[in-house]
Amino acid sequence: MDIEALVRKYALQNAVQYDGKATLGSVLGKVMAENPELRPKAKEVSSAAKGVIDEVNRMSPEAQKTALTSLAPELLVKESKPREMGLPDLKNVKGEVRMRMAPNPSGPLHLGHSRMAVLNDEYVKRYGG
Repeated sequence: MDIEALVRKYALQNAVQYDGKATLGSVLGKVMAENPELRPKAKEVSSAAKGVIDEVNRMSPEAQKTALTSLAPELLVKESKPREMGLPDLKNVKGEVRMRMAPNPSGPLHLGHSRMAVLNDEYVKRYGG
């Protein structure tokens, strides 16, 4: 395993994503996450990474992108997971659901209670209560 090649790969990715400037902390985080066995050697990896990151930062953004394309083209594609929107399912639900609003010491319902009312309403609609 070549530490400099690994650092170069993540430094190029970081530089391409962030306008041509790679940062040491971000690159080291990626390297250590991929190779936990390097954590005891963090000082050595950090000193090796500084030189590689300086070299990458001196490159033009176009040169960084072409170098990343030749070294690790899979890192150019940014993965984004679609966020799941919606409420989690309730546990132990059998049939209809009855929701209640707990009594509140502040008196009658007001705008601050709207979150609770909306959540109750959504669960009643989902489970037919």
